[in-house]
Amino acid sequence: MRIHVNIHVEANMTVETTVQEMFDRYPLMYSTRKECFDHLFCTIGNGYEWKWGQLVYCDMGEPDYDEAYEKEINEADYSVEHSLAEQSKENLDERRRHDELWIRHGLMKPGGKHDWYPLSRKYSRLFTIPDDAKDDWKSAVEECKKMLEEDGIDWHSAE
Repeated sequence: MRIHVNIHVEANMTVETTVQEMFDRYPLMYSTRKECFDHLFCTIGNGYEWKWGQLVYCDMGEPDYDEAYEKEINEADYSVEHSLAEQSKENLDERRRHDELWIRHGLMKPGGKHDWYPLSRKYSRLFTIPDDAKDDWKSAVEECKKMLEEDGIDWHSAE
């Protein structure tokens, strides 16, 4: 049996490039660096793998994902006059409506306190960083650990 895997990677996919791509592609899911780091380093089964010293997205079994996404974007009704500033404001407004709805239904805590994904010492990318990891990715892992500590999470005791 052969499994098709698409690997989405540029020659130098930096942490900053990855986070910006998350903001741009999924503005309703990721509005803060903390949300991105939670997904990248803590969430298991997120599709990201350590390759070539960086986290890259490995699309398991969905070879047409990028084509479908590009088609959806290309068919969207955005006029040339629709500036990036307008898009950013719309994304922010939509994010606020989204958050208000989630708070109302008890799915998010008021004040936007982030609920971290439960850590797994065996599977969370926070703990599986390879020896050949690039410096910016090593720094991002340390930054994520600091964020966890600031939110009262003892990442040292993860199982």
